[in-house]
Amino acid sequence: MGSLALQSWNTERAEHLNALREVHSNLTGGRRGRQWATEQLNHALIARLISEFQGFSRDLHDEAIDFIFQEAVATSPSIEPILRSGLLNRRGLDTGNPTLTNLASDFSKLGLTAFRARLGAHNSAAESWLADLSSLNEARNAIAHGDDVKLAHVLQTHRLTQETARRWRTSLNRLARGMDSIVGAYLKSLTGKKPW
Repeated sequence: MGSLALQSWNTERAEHLNALREVHSNLTGGRRGRQWATEQLNHALIARLISEFQGFSRDLHDEAIDFIFQEAVATSPSIEPILRSGLLNRRGLDTGNPTLTNLASDFSKLGLTAFRARLGAHNSAAESWLADLSSLNEARNAIAHGDDVKLAHVLQTHRLTQETARRWRTSLNRLARGMDSIVGAYLKSLTGKKPW
């Protein structure tokens, strides 16, 4: 079944992305080409895709914290706010993009180290998912910051089309399942109980 964060990624967050894709199809009539409105919709879809993944990542991190406290702090509830504050202090997912660096740093605060290696051990395709995540973050930053120089650089390697957004979404779906799996396995090894 997976974590609540993964369930939300597969339902509510997917609905947000699907709605934007539907608007895209309705406005463009499914026509291909370099229409200005199509380009802007593609940019919006790409920006929304990474924001939804950031929300999933933050939700998964929150859920992991909640599980740890549920299991470990039951005897001393007054310590929870102190520990929670430390775990959330300077969380990269609150202020920055869901990059590998931010994901690894934030989850390492929970004791889950070697994030990239754990993903790789979970699935050999993880490196390609992470490469797509990096490309998506780069595209998002160029779009969100209106940086034409960075956008031109991105466009040298990626056409920012609905098809590219679809491919990146597939990678993020796989990455989300992988993250859910490695965080769940880690929490089980930490507490002896299956979190989800």
